[in-house]
Amino acid sequence: SLDLLIPTLRASNAETWFSWNPEQPDDPIDAFFRAGTPPKNSIVKGISFKDNPFLTETSKEDEQRDRELDPEKHDWVWLGGYNVKSDAVVFSGRWRVGEVDTEQWDGPYYGADWGFANDPTAAVEAWVSGNQIYISRESYAYRLEVDRTAARWMQDISGIKKHVVRADNARPESISLAKRMGIARIQPCEKWKGCVEDGIEWLRSHEIIVHPDCVNTQTELKRYRYKQNKGGDILSQLIDKDNHICDSLRYGLEKLITMKRPEFNLDTLASTSPY
Repeated sequence: SLDLLIPTLRASNAETWFSWNPEQPDDPIDAFFRAGTPPKNSIVKGISFKDNPFLTETSKEDEQRDRELDPEKHDWVWLGGYNVKSDAVVFSGRWRVGEVDTEQWDGPYYGADWGFANDPTAAVEAWVSGNQIYISRESYAYRLEVDRTAARWMQDISGIKKHVVRADNARPESISLAKRMGIARIQPCEKWKGCVEDGIEWLRSHEIIVHPDCVNTQTELKRYRYKQNKGGDILSQLIDKDNHICDSLRYGLEKLITMKRPEFNLDTLASTSPY
């Protein structure tokens, strides 16, 4: 339709107006106006329920309910985000926004992921109770200098300097510097073959509750996806994007994740093998 419409309007100063609720980022209308640089002389305006002066009290109640119970639907219906409610989204339907009294919860646990180039530096504070995980605080910053990282974490997550922090072990020099700058109990995380998949499956077996202020955590949980082939089949591999908070969470809860890993040995395999 776009290919037919655009060259048809040949009058000088002709205008085309489009109004739509975004569905997927590769939809033609979205790709035309929102992928990269918008067309010359175009105006692209995002509008949400917040711009509606006639919003009824009933609609406000609906918005609040979706915000608390179904944040993916809320992002699409009320904020003009993409419809990410898909089996390809790692945590689709497995989290919500809310606040928790952590007095009876296990924790806190702290995890951190270092920024690389255009990737953000991230850290989280988490608590665990039964099959629930509560993310109470986050730190998230782009282009954060390594010698400013510890100060930023202590500013965003006050308790982080008092507890064990498990950070990505790919940057031992950054761990050493953070320790000297005030994060005294920071240590490298462990990694093993399949640790990412093990960690994600463990997290998916829990309900994740996110404090309303942790907006970057909410964004990642909406966007973190499995790969898909050209036929649309969902693969087991994870897309290494929109996962810095998720990685931090895996590192922070590492000891709980490894407690659930099955231990294999030759005797076990021999006794369980059908051959």
